[in-house]
Amino acid sequence: MEGGRPTVANSASARKEDQRSARVLTGHPVLDSILNVYEGTSILMLDETYSEARNVMQLIAEQYNSGLKFTEITDRASLANTEHVEVLTGESLADKVVRVNAIRRKHRDEVIIHSYLPSLLISQSQENVLKYVDSWKNAAKEFGTVEVYLMPSNSFKDAERKMIAILDCRIEFSVSRKEERMVKNFVVSGCCRPEFNLREFEYLVEDGRLLIKWDGQLTDRPSIVSEDLVETRFVELKEKPATFILRKGFNASRGGISVVDYALVSQLEGRSLEEAVQLYPEKAKELLQQFARWEQAGVVEFDRDYARNNKPVEDMEPDGYSPLNFFRLLLPDRIVAWSYQLGTQSVPLQYFAANRDAFAIVIDMLMERSGIKNKQEYLKSMYEVEKSVFEMSARKAALAEVPRHHESTAAAAAKKYIPKVVRVALLSAFILRSNVKRITGSEYHVVVEDCYLCKDHESKDPMCASISGALEGISGTVFKLKATCEEVRCRATGDSDCEFRLKLS
Repeated sequence: MEGGRPTVANSASARKEDQRSARVLTGHPVLDSILNVYEGTSILMLDETYSEARNVMQLIAEQYNSGLKFTEITDRASLANTEHVEVLTGESLADKVVRVNAIRRKHRDEVIIHSYLPSLLISQSQENVLKYVDSWKNAAKEFGTVEVYLMPSNSFKDAERKMIAILDCRIEFSVSRKEERMVKNFVVSGCCRPEFNLREFEYLVEDGRLLIKWDGQLTDRPSIVSEDLVETRFVELKEKPATFILRKGFNASRGGISVVDYALVSQLEGRSLEEAVQLYPEKAKELLQQFARWEQAGVVEFDRDYARNNKPVEDMEPDGYSPLNFFRLLLPDRIVAWSYQLGTQSVPLQYFAANRDAFAIVIDMLMERSGIKNKQEYLKSMYEVEKSVFEMSARKAALAEVPRHHESTAAAAAKKYIPKVVRVALLSAFILRSNVKRITGSEYHVVVEDCYLCKDHESKDPMCASISGALEGISGTVFKLKATCEEVRCRATGDSDCEFRLKLS
């Protein structure tokens, strides 16, 4: 949502003919799987209690981070100074219509709730009221607003029947008794997917969450991810990445994602998606699509910061490096590392070894407490996380270093410098000498003869995940290439050296 405008589904190119035909999302994954509401829609909301529907809308606005805002038009003068409330004034019906239109123009980027209809139907001619409701429906389409008309169920049966015919759709809230308990339900007609039309949905408000019965469970996350909703959210994330601040969702630690993905989300938590795109330029769109998918699954959530400046994520066409930095890359490895002042950030060997031993102790303790005997699985998870952490560390270091040398973060070094950059990176970050050999057009073998990371360790599988992660991170940030790096030989497994296969695309 931009400047309070409801979340939209269509890209700019898809909206050339009708600029107000965009889909409006509530931010509630289950509700958005049910509803199909577009800008310009007028909804009749029938409610037995005349308060439940309003409470549900308020909960959605406050808890589900869609950016959706509501303005209520009421005839209760006591609410005149209340936030998000506009009081309907005017003696005649014509005066009230003028007031409604003025409020509509003022809040055209918000959902407008009309809660004064019962009083109006009592004091005014039903025929005239319905005539103006019909004109307001057309005004909503003109302004692109979503407008909700609240009415108590079964109180004005004739007017209710005619309102159903006039407005685009209806949502009806009710309470029923089921197995000695009171159950809340809602039914949607006209603004939902066809398979859900007139279907009754049970719901419950609990711990600040709106839980809807879906696949037999009360939840606010659908069990099956909707690709339509993923695409809808992706478009918005792509167009305004700086306004979305990433947070872990309630499903992040419940086995919904892999250890590596959990590490990624943990390291990006609290950052804007614009920062995430800068760190992962070679797979920016795939990352945003994954976040859109994870949001539906409850793995991530987003806070919104509308004060941040935005520019869309576009296809990258990186420029080359400047002549000065090309010249630097021609110098000997140690001089290049010195000229970029990278060597001062190296990891002390003793510290790294001590840190590795500390991890092993913690793993032993966890295994003893949990009764799990397969230590190799724990070690594998640790190495996967280690690889992810070092990949992120390499990306952050490279991203911070590039502007200091008067380069754009969008600039990419030429592929012919891959061996040089790999050698310099390992020398500066790990104080490790390496030989880099190009095997095919996109594959390189990196050999480290005296690797202290695995010295004096024994392992069934290669264990120098930090190097693999760093090489993937450097390749993505410096060359803007997708990379996979696998250790195929390791001193810890009995080999004479450590060898890595780096594949770029």
